[in-house]
Amino acid sequence: MSRYCDLAIRTRGLRKVFSGKVAVRNLTLDVPRGEVFGFLGPNGAGKSTSVKMLLGLVFPTSGEAQILGRPVGDVKTRSKVGFLPEHFRFYDWLTPTELLKLHGRLYGMSHSKLRERIPVLLDLVGLTPHRDKRLRDFSKGMLQRIGLAQALLNEPDLIFLDEPTSGLDPVGRRLVRDIIKTQRERGATVLLNSHLLGEVEVTCNRVAFIKDGEVLETRQLDDDLEEQTTVSIRAANVTAEIVSGLSQWSRSVRTEGERVTLSMSSGAVMPEIVRYLVASGVDVYEVTPQRRSLEERFLEIVGTDGGLWIMAAVTFREAARKKMLWMALAAGGAFLILFGTGLHFQAKDFAAHGMSPVLRREISFTMVTMGLYAVDLLAVLMTILTSIDTLSGEIASGTIQAIATKPVPRWQVLLGKWFGFLGMLTAYIAIMVVGVNAITYAMAGVTARHLASGLSLMWMESVVLLSVTFALATYFSTLTTGVLTLGLHGLAFLGGWIEQFGAITQTQRAVNVGVIASVLMPSEALWRRAAFEMQSPLASAMRISPFSTLSVPSTAMIFYAAIYLTIALVIAIRRFSQRDF
Repeated sequence: MSRYCDLAIRTRGLRKVFSGKVAVRNLTLDVPRGEVFGFLGPNGAGKSTSVKMLLGLVFPTSGEAQILGRPVGDVKTRSKVGFLPEHFRFYDWLTPTELLKLHGRLYGMSHSKLRERIPVLLDLVGLTPHRDKRLRDFSKGMLQRIGLAQALLNEPDLIFLDEPTSGLDPVGRRLVRDIIKTQRERGATVLLNSHLLGEVEVTCNRVAFIKDGEVLETRQLDDDLEEQTTVSIRAANVTAEIVSGLSQWSRSVRTEGERVTLSMSSGAVMPEIVRYLVASGVDVYEVTPQRRSLEERFLEIVGTDGGLWIMAAVTFREAARKKMLWMALAAGGAFLILFGTGLHFQAKDFAAHGMSPVLRREISFTMVTMGLYAVDLLAVLMTILTSIDTLSGEIASGTIQAIATKPVPRWQVLLGKWFGFLGMLTAYIAIMVVGVNAITYAMAGVTARHLASGLSLMWMESVVLLSVTFALATYFSTLTTGVLTLGLHGLAFLGGWIEQFGAITQTQRAVNVGVIASVLMPSEALWRRAAFEMQSPLASAMRISPFSTLSVPSTAMIFYAAIYLTIALVIAIRRFSQRDF
């Protein structure tokens, strides 16, 4: 006999791959006999696939599994197993009695045993008055009841219940709970797969949290919840010394007015705490234990951080659906065609006039910078025009309400949208910069100097604008956000010109005006530093705006821009998290 016969379910490294997609990654699980075991996880976590592998309905790609001490697929073991699928299928021309007879015969049960067992089950699930109806006339709740009856027909040692309360009213859900309790009392093992965490909390004595086809944690349910006890006490005359004394029982103590909140490993110490408070002269008016619900524990272990990337993906998809990226790339492609055509005719003109290689090279370097300047301008416009509506528009239309009510923190919603646009902008800038340099290399044999540094600074300029747009969108309408962001960038652009003219004429006040403009909005300063990095030495020395580097933004300005965009993003998150929708 297997040394694992005391386990109802045992799996090791169970894995299932469908057409290259991993449904169950590494399922390792031990379920002792006699337990009601909850199987919890978000949609798509691999719960149903795992159950099907344990029942032999789906063959694992790798790993091993046993049920009731025998390998999965053992035919004799199936006589001791009951199963209620999430979507129970049946021959709808049968009556409940006929259906149970069919399944009973498949179990090998005798006619006499079925005559005894079927009426008991129909009465148990409340279908005795409907025993002569055809199943096609049953409601969804009634079908769920007959499905539960067939899962209990053979008095199984192991019962798999996949969403057993689906379609049931409160009376039906109470019935399912009572049936599960009865099965546990007779020694059966129940594996309960349900998205109703409240049902699991009152039914199961142990749960496994599963995500991406892998068990993250398995815990005794009562112990898990008990160890997370929080107690709220309303009391008067609580001094700082008394609060300090409470730390011997509590991991943390928070006070707010007459309210003291303790976080403890067990509620069993509450009588000691109350005696301590009373003996210390505290007037205790109210003591309210607050255990964390299973839902709170579920969200903590399984996590909702996926919400950030879900929002990033849907934001990128929405931009693609609205053809934002494709239209921007189309406009950029048209520019690249014009740019390449211009370089082609310029190269022919160079050859016709016999221009010296040194001069030809310097002019080509300048053309690269001009091309990148055009890319930068397109990126700026794309950043502002595509992102101004993503927050303020959804807030105004009410779309955000359905999103903000999901179990995902608001900061993840905002950051997810931010990352979605960031991905789109990153792709656009990279494609366009590579395109410009590929054309100039093919036509003139040159590329921008220090391309990585220049590209990073151009990208950072767009990130600054994106963060500012998000911050403003949490306060203002779409139109106002667009006007303010464009206005700030325009101010920075004009300030950059003034700063360079001040450097040419050695007018310090003009230089100061430009610096102030960069402090208010450092986006344009990042472009000027990018131009400095990418130009040839001769072009950098030219006193011709907007490519002049007479007043090159310092490295300190780059660090300032990083702090600036971080502050803008923090403001956006804070405002979005606190505002009304």
